[in-house]
Amino acid sequence: MHLNQPIVGMAPTSDGKGYWLVASDGSVFRFGDAWYYGSAGGMHLNQHIVGMAPTPDGKGYWLVASDGGVFTYGDAGFYGSVGVMHLNQPIVGMQPTPDGHGYWLVASDGGVFTYGDAEFYGSLGGSELSRPLTAASAIEDGVTLAQIAAWDKVNICEEGGRWNVDGPVYSGGLGFSHQNWTRFNTFGYPADAADATPDEQIRVAVAFATAYLGGPNAAPDQNGCSGGY
Repeated sequence: MHLNQPIVGMAPTSDGKGYWLVASDGSVFRFGDAWYYGSAGGMHLNQHIVGMAPTPDGKGYWLVASDGGVFTYGDAGFYGSVGVMHLNQPIVGMQPTPDGHGYWLVASDGGVFTYGDAEFYGSLGGSELSRPLTAASAIEDGVTLAQIAAWDKVNICEEGGRWNVDGPVYSGGLGFSHQNWTRFNTFGYPADAADATPDEQIRVAVAFATAYLGGPNAAPDQNGCSGGY
């Protein structure tokens, strides 16, 4: 197809038998058993759309713009937005609560904004990140923005923001031992962590955390990491 604007996000239906794609102009494309509930295509948007999220029952979805504007379709409820606020950095993604009665928005600097019944548990807003959070990297690598942010801070603690450290025992921005990198790098990434991209290293770190740290969302304490995994 000829697209007016590039695709920036996607969301699956509740049964996994379909999905929606959303373009930066707000156009929505449906496939499989995904229903069409409307789009922002053709509207005048202050800023481009950066992502979408489905409601728990799959009978609606939200679109979010980089300025924090939220657009609702189907049975998606509107609980507020940051569209009128001055943001330090643009919004890059959103996530609904399990019951669909609220959602979180996240900015590229790690700032988190809560609406409806979404609880605030902290954020990285104001933290020094070695690179901005992006929804695209989370989609491509199958990791979450929270995982990227957590391991990004480990990188700062371990290696001062450098990702290409190549040591005789530990390599990469997260201090992987060569043995652990070989064991958990089942994705076909470079043989040495120092040659892998930050997102590739984080995906391997998530696999390591699942095996050794209690779960995929576990990461060492960023205030006391000591290096060497």
